[in-house]
Amino acid sequence: METATLHTVAEFPEHSFLENLAVRSDNSIVVTSLNHKQLWLIPASGATDTPVEPILLHTYDHLVTAVVETEPDVFHVALSDGYTTHASYLSRVDLRG
Repeated sequence: METATLHTVAEFPEHSFLENLAVRSDNSIVVTSLNHKQLWLIPASGATDTPVEPILLHTYDHLVTAVVETEPDVFHVALSDGYTTHASYLSRVDLRG
């Protein structure tokens, strides 16, 4: 077995709890931060060993738990107010264009 090479791809704010991610066709990554209620985009980094700067796409009012690509560049994000009202929501994020 060959040895794996590990590199940091991106760094997030301190105390971020990265919960879920989806890889786009251009190799960028959409990732959720549960405790900060945020959705981030990590630009495709290519073959570089240098971490890229993540881009904050949106901050929600509720905890962000999951993200899934339902059609090319269209994502659904699961949101929850699980500790107070116990309500849940589904947000649609369109990254086409």
